[in-house]
Amino acid sequence: MITHIEIKSGTDLSLEEEKEINIAKNREWGLPPMDQKHKDNHVFALLKNSEHNILAQAQLLTLNGVIFNNELFDIYGIGGVIVNSKNKGYGKELMRGILAYLKKSNKSAIGFTNFDVIEFYV
Repeated sequence: MITHIEIKSGTDLSLEEEKEINIAKNREWGLPPMDQKHKDNHVFALLKNSEHNILAQAQLLTLNGVIFNNELFDIYGIGGVIVNSKNKGYGKELMRGILAYLKKSNKSAIGFTNFDVIEFYV
């Protein structure tokens, strides 16, 4: 299957993308639809197939003023990872796309996850 990564601001999501993201977030975690503030403050990484359906998604939240080794950094927090069709490698492909984006943007990120899926990211 041919796939591609799209990384875009929440304010640039199409209505169909927003709908698909909201459905997945409600299915996985019981969350209500995103409000405008959520869209304003997040960047979305979307792994899509050739029909433009979202196979996997994640959110990047800008974290300003993170102090590490007495230096100040603006980084991303990666969270909200959802794979719509499990055990097909889409999550790994999504994370590789995010890593490529971070390298290209010269940004760092920290991931947020639960212990039951942590081995997926190491």
